Amino acid sequence: MSKKACYALITVFVLFLSSFALLQIFLPAREYSAWENRYLAQMPAFSLQSVFNGSYMKDVEEALGDQFYGREFWIGLKSTCERLLGKQENNDIYIGKEQTLIARFNEPDQERFLKNIAAVNNLQKNLQDKNIVVSTALVPGAVSIWQNRLPFGAPNGDQTALLKQAQEEMNSYVDIASVLQAHQEEALFYRTDHHWTTRGAYYAYAAICRAWQLEPKPLPTKEQIKIVSDDFFGTMQSKAGLWFLKPDAIELWADVEGATVRLMESDGSKEIPFYDESALDRKDQYQFFLGGNYPLLQIETGYTGEKLLVVKDSYANSLLPFFLPHFSQIDVIDLRFYRQSIEAYAKENKINTILFLYNIGSFAEDQNLVLFCP
Repeated sequence: MSKKACYALITVFVLFLSSFALLQIFLPAREYSAWENRYLAQMPAFSLQSVFNGSYMKDVEEALGDQFYGREFWIGLKSTCERLLGKQENNDIYIGKEQTLIARFNEPDQERFLKNIAAVNNLQKNLQDKNIVVSTALVPGAVSIWQNRLPFGAPNGDQTALLKQAQEEMNSYVDIASVLQAHQEEALFYRTDHHWTTRGAYYAYAAICRAWQLEPKPLPTKEQIKIVSDDFFGTMQSKAGLWFLKPDAIELWADVEGATVRLMESDGSKEIPFYDESALDRKDQYQFFLGGNYPLLQIETGYTGEKLLVVKDSYANSLLPFFLPHFSQIDVIDLRFYRQSIEAYAKENKINTILFLYNIGSFAEDQNLVLFCP
């Protein structure tokens, strides 16, 4: 290569890097990445203390990485190239059969898990004299139900053993895992997201109804199922950063006509949609169900019956519509945002049944159950 060619190549390379530096300086910092479904790090405030303790440069490095121009493109390019080279894991996401992305499951802290079990058991004991039924249904993930889709030898914690432990030690436990396992060949989870599909939620709903001696609504026919989206890419796709995947479909199975959902806030309440169609225009289309997660919701179902309280994570959002015909009111609490006693709430609001509905990983790691379930 001649000197002129070398100089030209160096000049192009320097201009390429300089253009990114200029873009980094002059473009406004982004607060949120819809593609990654997370808030992005911002440039830290300068202080001598942060410089001397080393946190300033660490925070600057994180911010530069998050704010790098075209970040999503470069992540996607890297991940896709690695996949073409045969790599079967990226950022703790396994690339399984049938283009299924499955998050690696790490063993949770056993002490915290046992404390959470004890907290729910204690709540049930405290409410026995009030004739309030307390049940728990813990949801397995795709890593447990779809083990046959995982790459051969993929290391994982034993989620099945954790579920069995919960079943043995918890009172009024509803076994969802075995029901889902019986239908493992069906589309129980999204391939690009960590949540279960409406089909998976339905099978869990039917199992819970049978445990409560209620008659579940029958499985809908193909004609009764409405596809509201056929281009859903979920959190697993964002985290893995992969291109060229087949999107998921989001299905609507339950009619919510006549039901009213109210978001309860300290200064009053406001009505929100049960099915938020505006979410279908955003990256996180799973927010179609209830529009996301809130501290406290009250659902007037339009039916007669008792009152149900659901203490939950986001898995419950797509299951709640199935419960409508069985209760007159369904209250919904998310302890990530609601900071009061579950026992006091149940007594004050004349709740008849409480259901704890969590993904097993979320339940095992939750730090709020011991605070608000005495």
